Amino acid sequence: MGAFLFYLLKSAFCLILFYVFYRALLSRSTFFRFNRLTLLVGMSVCVVLPLMEFTTEEEHLFHTPFQVIHRVLVEEGYSDSSLELVQEGGMGRLANSPERVRHTSPDITFRHELIRVGGVVYLIGSVVVFLGFVLSAIRMWRLILHARRSRYGKYTLALTSQTVGSFSWGRVIVISEADYGHSQEILLHEVMHLRSWHTLDLLWIQLLLILFWFNPAVWLLKRELQEVHEFEADDGVINNGIDATRYQLLLVKKAVGTRLYSMANGFNHSKLKNRITMMLKERTNGWARLKLLLFVPVMAGTFYAFARPEVKETFVQTVPGLHQKQAMDYQTLSKLLRNEEEAYNLRKFGKKVAPTTPENRMNQLLMNARNVMLFDGDYVLKENLKDKVKEKLLYKQRREKEKSGRKDEQIVGFWCDRGTNVDEARQALQAVYDAYTEIRDSIAIASSNDSKDFLDKEFPIVVSQYENLKKFGSQNGDCLSGIELNFMSGKDLLKELKNPTAEELQQAVTDYREKLKDGRKLSVRVKVDRECNMGTVLKMKQILRENW
Repeated sequence: MGAFLFYLLKSAFCLILFYVFYRALLSRSTFFRFNRLTLLVGMSVCVVLPLMEFTTEEEHLFHTPFQVIHRVLVEEGYSDSSLELVQEGGMGRLANSPERVRHTSPDITFRHELIRVGGVVYLIGSVVVFLGFVLSAIRMWRLILHARRSRYGKYTLALTSQTVGSFSWGRVIVISEADYGHSQEILLHEVMHLRSWHTLDLLWIQLLLILFWFNPAVWLLKRELQEVHEFEADDGVINNGIDATRYQLLLVKKAVGTRLYSMANGFNHSKLKNRITMMLKERTNGWARLKLLLFVPVMAGTFYAFARPEVKETFVQTVPGLHQKQAMDYQTLSKLLRNEEEAYNLRKFGKKVAPTTPENRMNQLLMNARNVMLFDGDYVLKENLKDKVKEKLLYKQRREKEKSGRKDEQIVGFWCDRGTNVDEARQALQAVYDAYTEIRDSIAIASSNDSKDFLDKEFPIVVSQYENLKKFGSQNGDCLSGIELNFMSGKDLLKELKNPTAEELQQAVTDYREKLKDGRKLSVRVKVDRECNMGTVLKMKQILRENW
């Protein structure tokens, strides 16, 4: 629904621009058929143009409004966090300034609610307009069915005793008995409508009204189209030998008539002054049609504004999906998996931290200090881990579906010892992540739907990482070996710590947090040696979280 609402907004924007252009340049010309064609083609282009997508290399000011709306309606939510870890080069960065990170939005529930409410309001409006059209059609055909009908050339003439303005619809001309005395001019006018197939135009504009009922430009374009219809029919009457003065007097006389069916073409429809003015106006120079070329740069600019800036992957990929496998360091991969887990918890439980998952519902991956792994009680080599995880997740989901008829989420819990090598832990998490993404890729191909919302519903990525720090860091004098930290303010290096003690790191964080209360941005760049053990990394993260 979000993507459809975004499409409606883009189309509405195009229609507003088109109406302004047409009103300013062509509405006063005497090219009635050309104007009619311009209106029909222009509205069609405005409906189709937003469906076309292309990307640009750079984002400009023109893109900003549409990109903001696109993020709200279509993309996953964004979150503002006071402490975020992102990848920059070969180092991690912890910053106390807000960073936009996909899939962790605390406002994601509000976003979905906003889209749902917007969709409901839109559907109600469309239904109301559609019902109005249906009721008008029923009243019109009821009038035709109760009228005396006869053949009038290729058309059907319906003569009614009711006092209504004459009108035509499809192949039927409706005229009151009171107007039958002036039937030559009136019938010729309605025949001009039918010969030009104006009914099809009105059906098209009525469809646009149902889709874009909220856009005043569409209602104004309908009025312009109906005026052009009347100008074209009046021109046809005059060209068929009817005296112009006599015809104009008849228009004045019938201008006070009652018109009940706005969906049809009527003899006394449109502003009388405009119709008489057009009959008396000199023919517009043919070169004036070239004004239409002025709309080309307008539409090109609109198309450019709709373009989506190309996303350059300068940071680690945080959106899992088709063909997105890449090597990530431990901090980045761990953060990505936590983001996915929190997004899943928000969708299911409405909060980032979910109730404890029973062990019998979790696929357990254990890694000891010697980097030996157990997956669901079976020893597994790291080169076989991805295939083993993939096979087990699919098997359990299939078995649960056969038993209960539903597809439960497959959760992997990851435990590692204090002495586990960081790079070995990273490889294990990478294998688990790749197993999830390959399953999701298969689902996307089979369903022809690779949207993240769909894949998160079908097979969410849920990897719970359990950190046990009780055996490490009981003394502040413990050295964080293999850890290098740079305290930064913008691009300025404030302090460099290599292999600090827990106490030194805690003191540095506290000091710079107090010193930079003036609003300057403070960040910590973290570099972890590949041989560093997990206990050291987890202790460092704990100190930063507790003292930030």
